Amino acid sequence: MSVMRAILFAVCLCVSGIVWAQPVNINTANQDQLTQLSGIGPKKAQAIVDYRQAHGDFNSVDDLTQVKGIGPKTLSEDRAMITVSNDTATASGKDTQSTGATAGGQSAD
Repeated sequence: MSVMRAILFAVCLCVSGIVWAQPVNINTANQDQLTQLSGIGPKKAQAIVDYRQAHGDFNSVDDLTQVKGIGPKTLSEDRAMITVSNDTATASGKDTQSTGATAGGQSAD
């Protein structure tokens, strides 16, 4: 019976980690933080950091596919856990591109 409890406890810990995971901001994350994403190991994480240093911040989550080795499949697996800002709506895919509006609702142009 104690083996079953241990297994149940381990499963609960794994599930709770998934539920409480925070989105990863690809514009500020370091290599270790980026490896929390599915399919992103140390080499791909370093490629993301290198790309960001060479080209500047990502404007949208979709821009991540510009990094060598990151394709649509990897992006689709991780989209819910990726953000380009501190706004959590971005991580859910609701706001993946800048609208050009300022806080007052006026166009920045």
